[in-house]
Amino acid sequence: MKKRATRFVGPLGSTILHLRADGATVAAVAGVDWSRRFRRVWLDPLREVITLMSPSLPHEELTGVVESIVEGSAETLALAASGLRQTRLRRSKEPPGTGVEPDVAFYIGERADAYRAARDEGKAAAEAFVERTGPDLVVEVEVTHADAGKMERYRDLGVREFWRVRSARTREEVEVSFFALAARSGPKPVEVSTVLPDLLPADVCEAVEAVLRSRTSRDRSRAVARIVRRRQQQGIRLREERAEYRVGPHMAPGAFPGARSLHDGDAPPAPALETARVVEPATCFVGPLGSTIHHLRADAETVLELSGLDWERRFRRVRLDPAQGVITLAESSRLRDELCGVFQDIVEGVANTFGRPARGLRHTRLRRADDPPGTGVEADGAFYVGDRASAYRAAFAEGAEAARAFVERIGPDLVVEVEPTHADEGKIEQVAALGAREFWRVRGRSDRGEVEPEFLAIGPGVPPRPLAASEVLTGLTPQDTREAVPRLQRSPSVTDRRRIVEEIARRRREQGDGAGEYRAAS
Repeated sequence: MKKRATRFVGPLGSTILHLRADGATVAAVAGVDWSRRFRRVWLDPLREVITLMSPSLPHEELTGVVESIVEGSAETLALAASGLRQTRLRRSKEPPGTGVEPDVAFYIGERADAYRAARDEGKAAAEAFVERTGPDLVVEVEVTHADAGKMERYRDLGVREFWRVRSARTREEVEVSFFALAARSGPKPVEVSTVLPDLLPADVCEAVEAVLRSRTSRDRSRAVARIVRRRQQQGIRLREERAEYRVGPHMAPGAFPGARSLHDGDAPPAPALETARVVEPATCFVGPLGSTIHHLRADAETVLELSGLDWERRFRRVRLDPAQGVITLAESSRLRDELCGVFQDIVEGVANTFGRPARGLRHTRLRRADDPPGTGVEADGAFYVGDRASAYRAAFAEGAEAARAFVERIGPDLVVEVEPTHADEGKIEQVAALGAREFWRVRGRSDRGEVEPEFLAIGPGVPPRPLAASEVLTGLTPQDTREAVPRLQRSPSVTDRRRIVEEIARRRREQGDGAGEYRAAS
C-alpha cells in the first residue's frame, strides 16, 4: 500500500506537516519545543493529530494584513482589542504543551478588558485567563485538509467566531468566510460578524486590497476605518445563510508572490475538509521492560523537517530515518536504564580485563557525515574497542569537532540494544551500514529477573550472523553476560561490580573454549 503523504505545500506555499498519532504519543511529544521551528502548531491528543507549519512569506504577509484589519476595525468601532499571536490555546486540565495555535486570535470588547487586567497582574495570571477564557475571534490563513475538525476544537475552547481566509487558485484572489461557533448545531456560516458588528466578509476582502496598496501605517488605518464606517452607515442586518466573497483580478498585482494552489507543482491534491478518519496503526506502546515507546511513520521530507528539534531533552534512543520513513522515541523505564548501565559495566570491564581500550558512546545519534543533520539512530550502548577506541580517544583529545567527525566517519565496534521491539525493524541493517561490527540484542521482561542476550556479527550488505561468542570481546559468551547481569544488579558498590566482571572475564579467557561461530539451530 502506498504510504500516505505527511508533508505537503499549502496554497500560499507554506510547508505543512500532518501526522496521526495515539493520544499518548501526542501528549508525550508536546514537551518538545516545537515553536522554535514551526508555527500554527496543533497538538491534539483527543483528535490524535499533530499538525505543524513552516509559513511562507505570502502567508506571513496575509496574516499581518488581516491582523491590521481586525485591530483597525475594533478601533473604529471603539472596541477594546487584544491580540494573541504564537499562543497555543488549551484548557488547564489538558496536558501541558498541547493545544491549537491559530494564525491570529483576539479578545474584543469585555474579554479584551478582562485579559488586559489579568496581564497587568503578571504572566501567570494572563496564562490562567487564556486557559479559562477563549478568544472572541480566531483567524486562519491558508486552510487545508490538515485543519479538519479545527473549528470544532475552537468552539470547545469558547471561541465565538472564526474567520477562514484562503487564497483562491490564482495569485490575485482571496476568499473570506465567517463562522459563528457558539451555535447549538455546531459551526455555522454567517454573513455578518458578531464580534465586529456589521462587518462583512466582502469588507475584509476590500480591506485586504486597500491595506496592501497602503504605503504607511497611517494610510492602512485610514483605509480600514473608511470601509468600517461605510458599512456602519449602511446598517446591514445579520443574515443566517452563508455568503462567500472574493476579491478578484483587480487586486494589486503581485500582492502574494509565490502563492499557488495545492494542485500546482509538487503538492498533492487536498482532500475535502471533512474526510473519514483513516485507521492508523498504534504509535504508542509499552515495551517488555516497561518503557513507553512512540513509533511514527512519515514520509522522508517530514522526518527531515523534524530532525532539527531537540528530542533528547525528553526522549532516549531517538531514531530519525528518512530512508525508512521512521521516527522512534523512547521514554525509558527504570529497569531499562539499569540494564543499559549494567551492560556498559560489562563491556568496559571485560575490555579492561583483556587489556584492550574501550570507549563508550551514550546518548549519541549515529549517522554518516553525508546524512542530513539531526537524523540517525541512537543506541542504548555503542562502543569503540581496541584500535578504534585508541583512534577515537586521539580524535577526542583534539576537540569536540574532531571527535564528531570521527564518529561520522567510523562506526562503533559494538552496539548494544536493550528492550528490542518491532519499532526497531531495520535498525541492525542501519548500524551495520554505519560500520558497526557486532550487535548485542538483549531481551528481558519486567516481570522476570532474567535476560536473554543474543550476539550477532554484522556488516554492510550482509545478513546478521549469530555468534556463540563475541568477536569484539574475544571469547565472551551470551551465557557470561546472562550470569553477570543479576550479580551486577545486586552489587552495592562500583568495586564489587568491577570484581564480578573481572572474575567472569578471566574465567572465560582461561577456559578459551567460547570462540567460534554458533552453528546450532536457533
